[in-house]
Amino acid sequence: MTASDVNAVVDNLAEKLRVPSEVVWETLMRQAQVKGWFVTVGSVMVACATLAAAVRLCRWGRDEGAGEPWVIGLAVLAVFLAFSAVGMYEGLTALLNPQYWALMKVLGAVK
Repeated sequence: MTASDVNAVVDNLAEKLRVPSEVVWETLMRQAQVKGWFVTVGSVMVACATLAAAVRLCRWGRDEGAGEPWVIGLAVLAVFLAFSAVGMYEGLTALLNPQYWALMKVLGAVK
């Protein structure tokens, strides 16, 4: 896909919405900021809650002599931590490079 194809998609969307294409692009830039903050803050909150649960689970496993079942709980928490890391990457990408985020959204809409 070339730059002219992307421009054609944005122009087509602007024509359907009956607004200038600059308005469509500016709206995508603002949406990148909103999504970036929302996803980043949410991912950090999930990561903090996951780490707190992991610490509590480790203390319980150590203090209660629970054996091995608590290790399975840690594995589940590790999955949550991995998802939050991916979310932080997505959110920071939208915050730090909103043009790239908007371009990926436009290209995703074409497919």
